[in-house]
Amino acid sequence: MILLLRHVLRWLLGAFRFRADPRAPEYEQAMLNAIQQNIGKANSVLVLCGECHRQNISEALLRNGWNVESRDFDWVLQQH
Repeated sequence: MILLLRHVLRWLLGAFRFRADPRAPEYEQAMLNAIQQNIGKANSVLVLCGECHRQNISEALLRNGWNVESRDFDWVLQQH
């Protein structure tokens, strides 16, 4: 899981370097591509993304056969 996060974060930093527009549909597709390319043999993956992308990313992962538990940041903060 840490390996996946590192690759996704590296991709995101590269996207920002090239001034990718996070509102563009291609941005979320690139996020999904980065996740799928780096999953390997994982049976569980933690994906952190902004609230504006959470629903679309979750739905796309569900369509690809993953079990998804999607939580907003307020839920995470309330757990500790």
